[in-house]
Amino acid sequence: MLLATSTFACDICGCSVTGNTLAILPHYQRSFIGIRTLYQSYENVNPLYETGSIQDYFIQTNLWRRYTFGKRWQVIGVLPYNVNHRNYSNTTRHGIGDASALVNFTILNTMDSTKTFKHHLMVVTGAKLPTGNFMEEERFADIPANFRLGTTSFNALFNIVYTLRYQGFVFSANANYRLANKNQARSYKFGNQANITGYLAYQQRKEN
Repeated sequence: MLLATSTFACDICGCSVTGNTLAILPHYQRSFIGIRTLYQSYENVNPLYETGSIQDYFIQTNLWRRYTFGKRWQVIGVLPYNVNHRNYSNTTRHGIGDASALVNFTILNTMDSTKTFKHHLMVVTGAKLPTGNFMEEERFADIPANFRLGTTSFNALFNIVYTLRYQGFVFSANANYRLANKNQARSYKFGNQANITGYLAYQQRKEN
């Protein structure tokens, strides 16, 4: 008797690089504009490579803007600029990536209270937009799909962000899920992504 099972895996290292994680959001209820940089590196091991392994580097710089209205609602826009590099073939791709638009709703907020432990809980939903380029020139035909600057597809984004503050210490947990669709260029579909991240920071007040 033979038993068969389905296995789902990512056939490219790193999948598609995105900046879905919101990290620690400053000032809670205030609007802001800022710049942040995300860096990831991966080592691909394959006996067919002359060097035995190759390294991929992904640097994403985000220009992001948050606008707050009322006590519970926020809108966030993120515009990324990607730099992807593979040292084995000395291949570099850079340009605008897939922008994101998010709507935040605050469920719980005790940050302005006098309690010792202060809490902030927020749910987020939105979409990743097909603003980055997926199609490649012939000279980049041998690089994997995650080196494309964008996915050329609309993706649904879902986040839950919880923040705990004790005196000057701040802990933030972020769970996010990206529901991917096939792109319009080649009917290529990246896998859905789920991430859980935690951040610890210390906040100190300065005069003025």
